[in-house]
Amino acid sequence: MLPPAGAQGTDPGGRLLLVLAEAFGWEDLGDPPGSALGDWGTRAAVGVVTVAPGDPADPWTRLLSLGVGRRTPFPRTPLPPAALPEAELPGGEEARAVWTGFTGRAVPDRAGLLLFLPPTLLPQGSTLGDHLRSADVSTVLIGGGGTSEEAPAAGALLTGSDGLVLGAVVPEPVAADPAWPGGLRTDWKRLDQLVRGAADARLLVIQWSDLGRLEVWESLVPPERYRALREEALAGLLGWLEAAASRVASAGGKVMLLATAPPRSLPSRSPAPLILYPHDPPALVTSGSTRRPGVLDPGDLAPSILALLEAGTSWPGEGRALVTQADPHPYGTLDRFYRTAVGVSQLRRPVLHAYIIIVGSLVLAASLLLALAPDVPPPHPARRVLDFGLLVAAAAPLAMLAPPLVTTDGRVHLALVILLSLLIAGLLGAGVPAAWRFPVLAGATFLALLADTVAGAPLQQHAFLGNDPLGGARYYGVGNEYMGILLGSGLVVAGALWEWRPTVLARLAGLAVLAGLVVVLGSPRWGANVGGTIASLFGAAYLLLRLGRRPPRWSHLLLLATGTLAAVGLVGLVEALLVEAGSRSHLGQLVARILQEGWRPLGEVALRKAATNLKLVQYTIWSRVLIATLIAFVILLYRPVGLFRQLTAQKPYLGRGIEAALVGALVALVANDSGVLAAATAMIPTMTTLLMALRSVRTSAGA
Repeated sequence: MLPPAGAQGTDPGGRLLLVLAEAFGWEDLGDPPGSALGDWGTRAAVGVVTVAPGDPADPWTRLLSLGVGRRTPFPRTPLPPAALPEAELPGGEEARAVWTGFTGRAVPDRAGLLLFLPPTLLPQGSTLGDHLRSADVSTVLIGGGGTSEEAPAAGALLTGSDGLVLGAVVPEPVAADPAWPGGLRTDWKRLDQLVRGAADARLLVIQWSDLGRLEVWESLVPPERYRALREEALAGLLGWLEAAASRVASAGGKVMLLATAPPRSLPSRSPAPLILYPHDPPALVTSGSTRRPGVLDPGDLAPSILALLEAGTSWPGEGRALVTQADPHPYGTLDRFYRTAVGVSQLRRPVLHAYIIIVGSLVLAASLLLALAPDVPPPHPARRVLDFGLLVAAAAPLAMLAPPLVTTDGRVHLALVILLSLLIAGLLGAGVPAAWRFPVLAGATFLALLADTVAGAPLQQHAFLGNDPLGGARYYGVGNEYMGILLGSGLVVAGALWEWRPTVLARLAGLAVLAGLVVVLGSPRWGANVGGTIASLFGAAYLLLRLGRRPPRWSHLLLLATGTLAAVGLVGLVEALLVEAGSRSHLGQLVARILQEGWRPLGEVALRKAATNLKLVQYTIWSRVLIATLIAFVILLYRPVGLFRQLTAQKPYLGRGIEAALVGALVALVANDSGVLAAATAMIPTMTTLLMALRSVRTSAGA
């Protein structure tokens, strides 16, 4: 328990002072970023923690998820989320008696907060609170109020799997101020006394709520005054924190300032700033989960706290403890990332929806025109519009890679994508024969994606088709959208190279494309995409098998599938045995879990992938473009009659490359947890190349 108010203590070494700030955003660090922190901010490691969709609306869910290491919705019951043991609940009963009545257990004397959670919600030993107990880390929480309605949400971060926070829990000291909206604000003198009095706590958590309380009254306060009040509140926090951080650091401790959610005025996916002091030289935080300098996943917070406390426990979740990477200008580096990521993320959904609708409509329209009016001449306006439209749409994935090099503004980014797509299509239309425009475009796209992936995918992470780093699904490697583009382009390009020149050099180039596709997607360091590895390996093997020009038998396909899975499993086994846990990819982690726990983790992953795919098929627009392109392919198989057979006869290598790309797309659909996305994007280079190839065959037959 805390000593009496006003008692003086010395901050012990090896402690962590964790300040959780509500409604705190990146812009609150000043302009330029970091300037509001003063001198102590120049000797710190800086980062942002991604905010999963839906979390900001419920701080209890947000903080419980941080404490568990995975998204865990906080259940709502007729009772308040939590209460101090001696607090009176709305029905008039003491919280201690109610908690005991539900659980059948007495409340321990060390319990500072009682959470009303279903007994099976949190598996034993799975929470940050459980690990703090096992490491015998003393904890003090300052925050919230004394009533059950004001219990601190930070308790969800510290709870054990039994729903108890062990350690002192003290209401946030507030002072009455009639000139302040709501009439209450932090009493900094009293807070400082409490912090000095918590001399024996290795982990001291402060839930600071001035900005959150102020945000409640935002609609009633004039904008200029509201901004002034926020600046005043922030100045109070940062001024107090500078002095407190100096004391803690001088005793060998660490201070972490973490925003629990962005202000309502910012986009909901705005990441939460994190400052770790002291750290000399200045640096960016990162982790094995993200491999992105300056970016942490929410699941990384619990193991990072344990590592900073030197708790010596092994975290069971997928999160990794933070590490730092020196950067002389961490705020500037992170500011560029933040503004680009937020700008692209805000527009990503509407842009992709429009793009998908355009691609699906163009492919269907062009297929119907070819099926119903195969002899329409190239100069016909309808054919010219469709051909150019398909070329522009197929060029967009390549064009999306360039804007991050020159802008951080999402709208400028979009404008550049449109202009570059038109420019690429215009150049190809003017300088490349019609039959080879799409294979050449596929080759350029493949090489650009391959180079970017090997370089760490800096362009893909800020592209509309890239893996959105703010979404939290994937931070490194190749996301499923671009994986599909890479898969379809690579298989088409290999066939096109063999068709273009029947020489040894062309054959070797085609084999190099296939090898590059498989190696880059399969490498834990580069692509790190397990589903993409399976699809590319199967597609490449299928293409090589089809070079014999005989349709494969079912036994051949079964052998291909078995060999593909065996090869991927072997790669995962090598990684699990030879690579340290903090550096493994998802495949390495899965195989390591299988070695420890048996086949159960594999079943869990398979069920999760199937559930995700089913959900995407039902609810996302990606399934629509996949269905549209599959319908178009079926149409082209039968109309005009025999045309597809003529393609495989006249241009056998290109035809088999297209066929292998279609097979690879179907394998990606099954092998990925969001396979609908990968299969749909793989069809973009595949179907556009197929349409133009069929047109060229029809034109040559008519001539």
